Amino acid sequence: MNRNLKIFGRSQHELAKSISPSMTLKLHDFFQHFKGDLIYHHQEQILCYVGEQNLLQTTSKRDQINDIPALRGHLRTMTMPQYQRFQELMLNLIR
Repeated sequence: MNRNLKIFGRSQHELAKSISPSMTLKLHDFFQHFKGDLIYHHQEQILCYVGEQNLLQTTSKRDQINDIPALRGHLRTMTMPQYQRFQELMLNLIR
């Protein structure tokens, strides 16, 4: 796990206080599903993810939308699986 997860910061002391063993495991789980960088500013309590995944890619049960009922059905059944997985893992990180 240590080879895949690189944690950097300005202050080793602040990192040791902020990144507990539990948080390290949560980060490892997060990066099993998403590739990118996670930036955390401990003073401002800001967490920012930078990655190349298309989190807004949609799936729908409708192939063509030709009228209002088809659009309504598309919007009702549309999902964003990458975003939903990202949201689930991100909430796990901040709890």
